[in-house]
Amino acid sequence: MNEFAALADRLRARGCEWGGAVHHAIETESTNDDARAAAKEGAPAGSVWIADYQTKGRGRQGREWHAPDSENLLFSVLLRPGVLVKKMPPITLAVGVGVLRALSEAIESNELAIKWPNDIVMRDDLRKVAGILVESSVAASIVETLVVGIGINVNQLDFPESIRARATSIANVAGHAFDRSALLASVLAHVETCVKVAFRLGFSALHEEIERADALLGRTTANGSIAGVARGISQGGALIVETPSGLVEIGSGEIDVR
Repeated sequence: MNEFAALADRLRARGCEWGGAVHHAIETESTNDDARAAAKEGAPAGSVWIADYQTKGRGRQGREWHAPDSENLLFSVLLRPGVLVKKMPPITLAVGVGVLRALSEAIESNELAIKWPNDIVMRDDLRKVAGILVESSVAASIVETLVVGIGINVNQLDFPESIRARATSIANVAGHAFDRSALLASVLAHVETCVKVAFRLGFSALHEEIERADALLGRTTANGSIAGVARGISQGGALIVETPSGLVEIGSGEIDVR
């Protein structure tokens, strides 16, 4: 039986526009790749692709995303914003707020936080719980499509030794397993709300919430040659770092915590 057969009904019951088309695969290379291919064939906005297992799952900068079969959530959503590139809000952070809301609600705790630019982590030790990868298609300065890929460690209890100190799951945090379909409905509903707010009202409408959830605030960080203490997230979605030379805004890249 398809665990996600009732997902569309659950989303409609929550008043969501997303999830009109739900595609579930036992195994695929990458749900982001599936969504991108379908977008070229005219798939409607709000369509969702889910996989129990990905053979070529990836995160930012092409890093592999490892997840055991049928324990976690691996999914992508297709959006068609049709806005100018210069008008695009920091969608990855907006998605992060939605994922954080849903997972915090699920575990009934405020132990989770957003690690700029695209991870949901444990607030105390920064162990990763979820990651976000947004890929866009642009033509004539217009963002025609966005594929929002999200991976969430849900029911996985054991992690490879190489990442054990850097990753955990909400089942580990809460002490019990979760219904993946119910959790996915909650995540999609919250993310849809946050993305719509970002497009309609601008990133500033989510800024205060993002600042409260900032896992890097006050930590010593490094981004290439830029090193200093993280001092928050700007209204434009950049990480603000206090360096010996003054405040610097980092718009993209990977952050190491020292």
